[in-house]
Amino acid sequence: MTTQRVKFTFVEQLIKEPIIWKMAKEFDVVTNIRRADVTDERGWVVLEIEGDGEEIERSLDWVRENGDSYFRRVGRDPVLGTIVDTVELSATWAYDSRDRYLFPTRGGSHRLTLTVTPPGGAVEFATANLHTQQYFRLPIPLIDKLPLSITANVGWGMAFGDTTALPPNRHTFTGGPDTVRGFRDGTLGPRDSLGNPYGGDSAIYGTAEAILPMPSKWQTSARVSLFYDFGQAFYLGDTKFLDKAGKTADTSLSFQRLRSSTGISVQWLAPMGLFRFSYAVPLSWQRETNRLFGDDRERFQFSVGNAF
Repeated sequence: MTTQRVKFTFVEQLIKEPIIWKMAKEFDVVTNIRRADVTDERGWVVLEIEGDGEEIERSLDWVRENGDSYFRRVGRDPVLGTIVDTVELSATWAYDSRDRYLFPTRGGSHRLTLTVTPPGGAVEFATANLHTQQYFRLPIPLIDKLPLSITANVGWGMAFGDTTALPPNRHTFTGGPDTVRGFRDGTLGPRDSLGNPYGGDSAIYGTAEAILPMPSKWQTSARVSLFYDFGQAFYLGDTKFLDKAGKTADTSLSFQRLRSSTGISVQWLAPMGLFRFSYAVPLSWQRETNRLFGDDRERFQFSVGNAF
């Protein structure tokens, strides 16, 4: 039995790549993280590898050759990375009956997108994403004056062939102004052993919204609404996640783990773009414990982009 200690340095685009997990799965070695420091821009890991000496060398060669390798320096640290080229085939079906693109009050928008990589490529995977949104009114006195909307999104991805896991750039991240308000952007769902958001290979999220009355001159340039958001990212593949106690974390699809929030949203079409403000109160969320990582909550959020 041989023990070897190495240091991996990750640039921003490689931080979420599950290299260590893949190495332990592909080769008969045991990996132990001895020290690590990870930020949003870069990270490094001191890794202790146990196993047969030749098997350790094969695993390190695999890390070096996992894709088209490149070498560069980031500050004083040498970085060995890989680049993989892929070809994706995509098909989309869409139907839109909304009365207007921005700030609609009637109709709906529905879209299904399927993506697959041809067999034999450097990585092989398939994804499916469904978005559906419908505006309606309830025939109840007073309430019938309020346009209502329900939006739902479902995402799914799977690796096949020799690819062991869905590429990190195809993970789905939930939480934030575009998915579940009241939680920090992209932080819901599976986390790695250091507590960093990992994203999921599947996700469910949506919102129910009541649009408050506005003066007619503002109806096409501003909107105020009350909302209820829900969602979560899951991981259905073979990747195993550990909680703070080192035990296997459950990342399977479970409606009991859906997070939710409610609040008020203001959208304003300004000359510089669409400004969105929201204040949300999380209703269901995970407190941090000695075993479980807690959810990152953020009540007030601001973004510039498309209408929710």
